[in-house]
Amino acid sequence: MKRNIVIIILIIHLIIGCNKPDDTGLITIYNRTNENIIIIYSKDYPDTINMTTYAVCSIDNPDTMCLAYDKGWKGRFNQNPLGVLVFIIGNRDSLIKYSGVEEQHQNSIIRKKYFLTIDSMERNNWKIIYP
Repeated sequence: MKRNIVIIILIIHLIIGCNKPDDTGLITIYNRTNENIIIIYSKDYPDTINMTTYAVCSIDNPDTMCLAYDKGWKGRFNQNPLGVLVFIIGNRDSLIKYSGVEEQHQNSIIRKKYFLTIDSMERNNWKIIYP
């Protein structure tokens, strides 16, 4: 019985140990500022006016990072005919305060837009560093 338990533990360990992280499923975003930020992305490039956006993650503690894990990031880049995703970093506190799009533009909650491709992500080891 002990032998079977040891074998099962070894098999589980081998399975877990052999799985390499999928760099196409993990984007690391670093917040090097003193503000709380939220990160969203869009596949609608080059239309940056009427974009449909999707949440990536929120960093509530300044000078920290988040791991945006979701399998298929390469597939999402490929869904855009130009292979570009737009990552938008905004001030989280202002986003909560100003709910309307017009108010958000007037109060400059968007801090930075990144227009990224698979090649640019691979060059940066799937990391986005803000600012």
